[in-house]
Amino acid sequence: MTFADIERSVEAEHFRAPYKTASRGVHAGAAGVGDLLKHLDTGALLSGPSLVGISAPVYLVAVSLTRAAAALAALQPSLDNLIAVKVLCKFFESLNADIDANSDA
Repeated sequence: MTFADIERSVEAEHFRAPYKTASRGVHAGAAGVGDLLKHLDTGALLSGPSLVGISAPVYLVAVSLTRAAAALAALQPSLDNLIAVKVLCKFFESLNADIDANSDA
């Protein structure tokens, strides 16, 4: 079984391209360097840790965690689990609004 098989089984194939794009800044390659340069207004290279380009990975982690939590809560439906998922969805909406407001894309 591959990641592609898992993506198909949970109907999440549409996340493959955004995940690949989001991971370019972490994994070595020319595309990641190009993305980094695109985000820098000064044209200078960063020489240490940075939050440049972090919005896409944060968003995608939030999507994955929200989907996983909802799926787990559905295994034992209860009012508590429903409320927990609703709270998590509200947090996700708030996080998404913050990302949009402070987007470095």
